[in-house]
Amino acid sequence: MTYDKTIAFWCSVLLLSTMALSNPSILNGQTATPNKTNELPNDVSLFKRMIGKWDSTVRIWSGKPGDPAVESKGVSEFQFVLNGQFLKESHTRKMGDKEITGIGYWGYDKTKKKFTRTWMDSLTTRSVIAEGTLDQKLKALTYYGRVDDSKTGQHDKMMRYELDFSDPNKVLFKIYDLSIHKDAKVFEAVYVKQVPPPSNSK
Repeated sequence: MTYDKTIAFWCSVLLLSTMALSNPSILNGQTATPNKTNELPNDVSLFKRMIGKWDSTVRIWSGKPGDPAVESKGVSEFQFVLNGQFLKESHTRKMGDKEITGIGYWGYDKTKKKFTRTWMDSLTTRSVIAEGTLDQKLKALTYYGRVDDSKTGQHDKMMRYELDFSDPNKVLFKIYDLSIHKDAKVFEAVYVKQVPPPSNSK
C-alpha cells in the first residue's frame, strides 16, 4: 500500500468512527434519517394538543364590508371519541342575550388521506362538512366545504376553513366566504388553553 493510499485509508476509518459516535444507529446498520421533530403529525394524532378546555374569543363579520365584527366569548372542550379516531369539540358561548351551543368533530380519513371536519350548532339546522390537508410549512390545516346560507337563501357557497397551529400558546380558526372573495374572512375564533388551578396538596 502506497503512502498516499495509507493516509486515505486511515482518514476514511477516522471519518466513519466519528460518524458512528455521533449517531449510534450507524453501528446497528440503520440509516440515519433527517430530524423531523418540528413537523406536525399528518394524522388524527395532530389533535392531541387540543385535549382539554379552551377559552375562545369569536368574531363574526356578517354585515357590509368594513362593518365591525360582532365579538363574543365562549369555552370549548375537546376530547377524543370513537376509539380515538375523532376529536369532539363541545362549544358554548353567549352572543348578546342568546346562548349558543355547538358540536364539532375533527378527524383524519385514512382512505381519502384527508383531514375532515363536521360542525352543527343551535343557530341553524344545517351540518357543515369540510375536507382538507396539512401544510407543514405554515403549521396549518386548510379545509374546503360548501354550505347553504340561511340568511340569503344562497346554496352551496364554497368556504375555506383554516386551523392555525403556528403559535404554541394558542390556536386560530378562520372561515373565508369564497363566494365574496378569496380573502373575505367572515369568522375567526382564537382558542387559548385554560391553565389548571395550582394544586393545594403539600
